[in-house]
Amino acid sequence: MLIFTFLLGCIIGSFYNVIIYRLPLNQSIAFPRSHCQNCKSTIPFYLNIPILSYVFLKSKCNYCGIKISVIYPLVEFISGILWAYSFSQYDIKQAAIFCIMTGILTCISFIDFKTMQIPISLLLLLLLFQLSLTIYNSSYFHSFIGALAGSGFLCITYLITLIIYKKHAMGFGDIIIIFILGMWMGPLLILITIFLSSFSMMIVYLILLFKNKSIYRGPLPFVPSLTGSAIFIKILTEYINI
Repeated sequence: MLIFTFLLGCIIGSFYNVIIYRLPLNQSIAFPRSHCQNCKSTIPFYLNIPILSYVFLKSKCNYCGIKISVIYPLVEFISGILWAYSFSQYDIKQAAIFCIMTGILTCISFIDFKTMQIPISLLLLLLLFQLSLTIYNSSYFHSFIGALAGSGFLCITYLITLIIYKKHAMGFGDIIIIFILGMWMGPLLILITIFLSSFSMMIVYLILLFKNKSIYRGPLPFVPSLTGSAIFIKILTEYINI
């Protein structure tokens, strides 16, 4: 069962890659079939096997030889791990919820990482899904307090940074993501997530600044750190009471 759900997750991750690449370009995620971004050659099914194709092709296109981004197998592997974990840890309903939430967050995170933008369509999809869960579970108070705690804290931080440094520390999309994560996680866990993600971002920023002072003085995508921290905290709470 563990191997099956991992493989299924990798296949789903392959579809995430389509979304991550095509959505920012306003391209259809259904047509045409998977193809090389450089030479436009259609990729046959036997060369489109998650993770393995990347290894067998030595990270190069079989037709034009252009290098294939490591993001592709990374997304597939992350998806496979999350699917394997969720179906081994939760019942089918909770596992499905976990996979949908983390799947949408994964797509948003990698798009934010690549483009520094958050697609409105995925943001609305994530918000509607979480609102549906809140209504279905009748967890209005817990979700409301979590959303208010997370987004409220971030808004205050944003305003303080704007007043002192005259710079926009984050985008509106980041605040909406925090709002949604707050509904999903509750007030305590979302605050822990914000602190953990901010700390990890600071470490990454200092490392990049130390390596190349002339480049890494601009903003960094915040959603990948938020997503990673949220998933880590969610998994951690299955083993430690917080």
